[in-house]
Amino acid sequence: MTIKTRLETMFGRRTLIGAALGVGALTLAACGGGTPAEVNEPSPAAEAAPIVIPMEGLEKTDLKFGFIKLTDMAPLAIAYEKGYFEEEGLFVTLSCY
Repeated sequence: MTIKTRLETMFGRRTLIGAALGVGALTLAACGGGTPAEVNEPSPAAEAAPIVIPMEGLEKTDLKFGFIKLTDMAPLAIAYEKGYFEEEGLFVTLSCY
């Protein structure tokens, strides 16, 4: 006596195996791509268009960050303590809620 899973009773074993193989084949095909030389070469349009970054200065230099004391605020606190904001010309105030 075998115990059938809920999916096996709905679709059948052959259908499930076929679907799993199909998904696996599509996943492998999507990861294929070209050779590394083809992937890393820039397109002609990318070579023709230069990247221009305006150096006009910062729009705002005084910033106030509000946060809740959880672990996801740790990067803000560490950057503030190590002076990373000041190095970039930003004057930051951290406020805990």
